[in-house]
Amino acid sequence: MWIRCFCCIGFAGIVLGLLLLASLVALFKIPTVDYNGLADDPTGAPRFKVDDALAATAFEINLGFKLGIINPNIESAHFESLKATAYYPTAPKQPVGGGQVNNLSINPYSITNFTFPFHVQYNPNNETAGMLQDIVDRCGISGFPARDITVLYDLTPTVKLFGFFPLSLTIRRQANIPCPIDSGLFHVGS
Repeated sequence: MWIRCFCCIGFAGIVLGLLLLASLVALFKIPTVDYNGLADDPTGAPRFKVDDALAATAFEINLGFKLGIINPNIESAHFESLKATAYYPTAPKQPVGGGQVNNLSINPYSITNFTFPFHVQYNPNNETAGMLQDIVDRCGISGFPARDITVLYDLTPTVKLFGFFPLSLTIRRQANIPCPIDSGLFHVGS
């Protein structure tokens, strides 16, 4: 009889614990990530770098995205990773770069601001339909007025819910960045 009583109490405790966990999961809101402008690459990489090892026209654009993470939860959040994959609008399904930050913790009911490293690479061996021509045009090198370069990116935060359960979702965003190429360095034609 006492054994049945202890089993019932143990079973009730497990059920109550599961109900409490389920209610906490139901109340959890995914933190939002806001884009707050550009900065220099936080690792110190130059904004524009030519990669002669790959090809004469291979280059990399290195930036920092100022991001703010808003945590509306009573519980702190730990981002196992915050990963971005970059795409150029002329070929929106072919990755051309990105960036990643690991092990980022944010406090409950807070905003955490940081600079996210973001890189866009152009490699003529992996020609992304029209990417080079679009960049040349947008940077004013071909005679068109200079204007911002548009880059699409998928941002995938992976949050450890209650320190145990990884939860990810992917958000498609776009950023407009000023051309990092000095048009005076290039001459079109002969």
